[in-house]
Formats: sequence, C-alpha cells, structure tokens
Amino acid sequence: MLLTARASPDELSSTDVSIEHGHEGLSPLAAASRSGNVAIVSALVAAKATVDLRMRSQWTVLSEGQTALAIAAEHGQAEVAELLLSAHADPNLASTHIWPYMSPPRNDGRDLIDLIAQPPLLVAARHGHEESCRMLLTYHAAIEFMSSDGVNALGLAALGGHAGAVRACLQFGAFTEVRIGGDTGIHAVGAPTPLQAAAAKGHLEVVHALIQAGANLDYHGEGSPSSLMVASKNNSLEIVRVLLKARAAVDLVSLVYRPQECGDVRVSALDFAVDASHVDVIQMLLEANANVEGARGTTLSACFHYVHPEEAKKGGKRAVRQADAARLLLQYGVQAERASEGVPMLHCAVRGANAACVEMLLDRKVSVNAVDGEGRSALMETTQLWFGRDHRESDRANQVEIARLLLRADADVNIVDHGGKTAIMMAAGSKQHSRSISKDGGWKSNKALVALLKDAGASINGMEADASSDAYFEAASSGANGSEASSASDDSGDGSDAERSEVGSDAEGSEVGSDDDDGNSDADAVAEVHDVS
Repeated sequence: MLLTARASPDELSSTDVSIEHGHEGLSPLAAASRSGNVAIVSALVAAKATVDLRMRSQWTVLSEGQTALAIAAEHGQAEVAELLLSAHADPNLASTHIWPYMSPPRNDGRDLIDLIAQPPLLVAARHGHEESCRMLLTYHAAIEFMSSDGVNALGLAALGGHAGAVRACLQFGAFTEVRIGGDTGIHAVGAPTPLQAAAAKGHLEVVHALIQAGANLDYHGEGSPSSLMVASKNNSLEIVRVLLKARAAVDLVSLVYRPQECGDVRVSALDFAVDASHVDVIQMLLEANANVEGARGTTLSACFHYVHPEEAKKGGKRAVRQADAARLLLQYGVQAERASEGVPMLHCAVRGANAACVEMLLDRKVSVNAVDGEGRSALMETTQLWFGRDHRESDRANQVEIARLLLRADADVNIVDHGGKTAIMMAAGSKQHSRSISKDGGWKSNKALVALLKDAGASINGMEADASSDAYFEAASSGANGSEASSASDDSGDGSDAERSEVGSDAEGSEVGSDDDDGNSDADAVAEVHDVS
C-alpha cells in the first residue's frame, strides 16, 4: 500500500537497532532481508529499490555500511539473497561488518569492536550458512577474496567448524592451502592452513572434507606445526586417527618456540602428545610406528614433569597419566638408560617427584648409581626440593619415600659429587645446597631423610672438616641454642654477623631456625648425625 502511494522504497527507518547489527537505521529492503520476508523483498525489488544501498551507521565514518545482501548473508536468508542477486546486487561489494572482540573489555563494560570490511560471501561463511554461500558463489562471488584481516571464506568456515560452508567453498574451487591471517585464537600456530585450523579446533567433519579435497596433510613451517602435531597436542583422538589413516607423516619434525627452553626446539607429534600425557594419542602414534624417542630423544623425560606429592599419593589424574605414558614408551622400546641433555632418566623421575615413575624405572633395572654432569646420583637428587616451595612438608615426606625406593635398589649412600658433597650432607641442609627451597635464602634440613641415610650406612666422615658444613652446624646450633651458637661462633674464628644472619641466626620465626611440628629444631638432624660416632 505504501509503495502504491509512491513512498520511497529506499527510505531509512528511524528505528534504533542495537549496535550488534552494525547500524542504527534500516531501509525497508534491508529490514525485509534480515527477517527473510520474500514477498516484501520481491515487491521492493519490483519497485526499483536500490539493492546496493548502504545502511546508515555510526561506523560509516570509518568505512562503508552494510548492504541488504550482506544482511541477508549474515542471517542465512538464501532465498532473499537469490532475489537480490537476480536483481543485480553486487556479490563482491565489501561492507563493514562488526565483530566484537572478547577481550580486553572496555571501561564501560562493552567489548571492543572490530571493524572488518568483508563481502557477503565471507559474512555467510563466518556464520556457517551453507546455502547462502552456494547462492553467492553461483552468482560469481570471488572465492579467494581476502578480508582486511587476511582471511577468506574457506578459512573462516574452517575456523568456525562449518563443514557445510567448507564443502560449498571447496566445490567452487577454493584453494585448500591458503594461509589464515588475523587472530585465529590458535595457540602456537602462526597463520595456519584451513586443515591446521580445523585440526587445532577439533572440527572432525571439516578435517574430513578438507582431506577429501586433497589438502596437504603435512604442511608445516617454522612456528607452525603440522595438522597431526596440533591434533596430538590437543588430544583430538579421532582427528589423529583420521590423519594417520590418510597417511599423514607420523615423524615429521617442526621447529616450535618454547618459552621454558628460551628458544626454538625440534618437536614431533609424539613429543606434543607426551608433553601433555595424552596416553591414548601416544598409543595411537606408537602403533603407527612413530619414533619412540621423539624428535630429540627426550620423550621419556617429558613424562616426569613435577607432580605435587599429595596429588600423586591420591592417584591424581596427572600423576597417573604420566606413569601410564612412561609405561607405554618403555613397552615400545624407549631407552630407559638414555640421558636427557646429560641428566639420567632416573634423575628426571626423581625431580618430577612421582614415586610411581621412579619405581617403574627401577623395575627396568636402570643404573641406580649413575651420576649426572655434576657427579650427583639419583639419591642425592632426593635431597633437593626442586619444586614445592609452597608445599614443603609434603614434598619433604615424598623425598623420604623416593629415597627409600632407591635404597632398596642398592643405591650407594656415600657417592661424593664434584663439589665434595654426599647425600647426607645435602639432606642435612648445607646452605649452599638449599637456597632454592627458601624464599629468604635460608635452609631447612630434612631430619627424616638424614635419619634414613644414616641408618643406611651414610658416612659422616669429613662433614666437620667441610667449611660450609661447619658454617651450617654453627647456624643450626644458633637456631636451637643461642648461647651454644655464640660459643661456637667465637671458636670458629670467622664469627661474621652477616654469615649468621644469612644462614639462619634469627630464631624468632624465620625459616632458618624454625621449629617443626614436633617442637624440635632442624638442628636436631645435625645433632643426630654427630651422635652416630
């Protein structure tokens, strides 16, 4: 009726529309296109409405507003899109589409707005509207058009897991090896291909479609792991299965930056799976004849990441997964005696504080008295609190449990390292061996471990002759008995106040001279050692 009264079919409404729609006012054609009202769209087109009219928007000062076709593509109105295209709407006319970033939040609570110029095809692909994609491609939408943030329709569909839109793009000849730019949200994979993106995101159906279209299974580059690697890292078991069935290279190696190692390292799919203790993926890769040693020969040591003793004792998932992963690797022939960067595997297991892994290696008859580059044995490693600074008591109890396992396997208690130290010296808490366990640089001995080593025949000969041990004994006496400490300090000749302060002369609550739960000072551990003779 309005059209017969000669109302303008292009007149913009005054209705305020929420910012998520990217505009404040809609033309009748745009409003009908959004709602999918085919009858009204047909009438407006017949009335010669401008099909490529851009909507008024507060963002038009930055770039171009949306067209009716872009709005129809966004809302999956394929039939409306066909009407507009048949009326010669431009399928490649890029308009601003507004995507909210999830972070960082603005001060007013609203998310920042990302303004990206995209044609209708990219809008439809991002939202996964397969029929709209097909309609636009039928009317010659540019399949390889790249948006301002460096992504095309196939890339957007693959990232979103929209298998139908992916198949539509592939059917019209989309290039499978295009690199996806912008912020993909995929950690440690720079500018991925659609297959890498789908594998990383866990989109199995999209992976199937891309493999069937002949996508390169093994594409990788510096800082960009292969599809099999990212699927293994993310524990996407079914995607790993599909890629292996399609004959993806199981031992492909890529350079990946790792902050904890301060540089690029060589990694394979198995390395990724072992790092995260994905046991099922590890088994699948090993069954596919993956090199059990990994890219750097460190797969077994990667099973020995630190696990808090309380978690390990209660059978925590991480501790169990690590033990299961190590068991699998040993079953498939990994070398239990092999050193990881100069550190024997048994040492790595001790540092990881997982008693189950230590016991597993001992069952494999690894050398219990092998030493590292500093001449230290695995038993000496039990004296060091490598981790657990905030969980000291449970870690110290775990030290004793692991040391007991090593002693049962005939560990030598009297091995001397390159610095002239033995296990009992370290367990007693010589300050130079314990800075890593105290926030203020103090020491704290493990009385139970000292007693265990003493009962196992540890020799205390030479402890009193060791200068650093003497300093420790004086400081320990200071923590237990102030007058005795003063006498010892005077007799020693060096009597440095700074030394006493650093090592632990403060008896009023510092870690250095603090009492344990039984009310006895850690200095008693040293006194027990002296009483042996």
